[in-house]
Amino acid sequence: MPRRSPIQWPDGARIAVIPCVAFETWPDDVGTPIHPETMREIKAGGHEIASESYIHDYSYMKGREEERADLEKTVDAIRRVTGEPPPGFLSVGVRPSEHTPELAAELGYVYWADLQHKDLPYTLRVGHRDLVVIDYLFALNDYNTNAESGRAPRELLQIWKDTFDVFYAEGAPSPKMMAWGLHPFLSGRPYRAAILQEFIRYAKGHPGVWFPRCVDVARWWLLKYRDHHVETWPNCLSMTTPPIVSKFSVAG
Repeated sequence: MPRRSPIQWPDGARIAVIPCVAFETWPDDVGTPIHPETMREIKAGGHEIASESYIHDYSYMKGREEERADLEKTVDAIRRVTGEPPPGFLSVGVRPSEHTPELAAELGYVYWADLQHKDLPYTLRVGHRDLVVIDYLFALNDYNTNAESGRAPRELLQIWKDTFDVFYAEGAPSPKMMAWGLHPFLSGRPYRAAILQEFIRYAKGHPGVWFPRCVDVARWWLLKYRDHHVETWPNCLSMTTPPIVSKFSVAG
């Protein structure tokens, strides 16, 4: 595959940094309401409300119509609470089905975050619709590193800094993106909130750092780079064996 030509972020930023909060409640209270007051407060603060599925279950375990009905309920619930449909979708556990991108495109999602093979967005052509693929770096996820690798928070902080440093250096000639997941039941704890605060201060200490929402990246991409790099669905060999990864997104 030919090398992609460099893109530009707004104001000439070298890197887009996107901490994403997975607002999940599970497993004991699966199926309970999506905390409308909290969702409205998050929205009023200028944040984006994206989505996973309606309850914390896996897309690949459903048939197409069952998955569609689930996503329709999800879109409707978030629209009723926030006044807008969710712009982005990530499958629970980053375990989509072969139908997930088709349904996301049909239901009006702007971007999809399950795929894990690029360090920049790209356009995924799904039938006659376009989805922006925004890779969420599961290796940086607080849940993934805590549950599977047993890393201490300070070790995770160093991983975040090292990732940022590499992307920032590479971003001089060719801007990059760093998006990853944070869970309130982990990163909301004081000793973990401290490392997130330290990382954000570290990143902000560098010139040319953009802190967008995922939807801002997706809209910028569609406006400026829709045809910069296009792949056509299906663009992977199989969706039947779920990858062993984790979660993401400011999700209701």
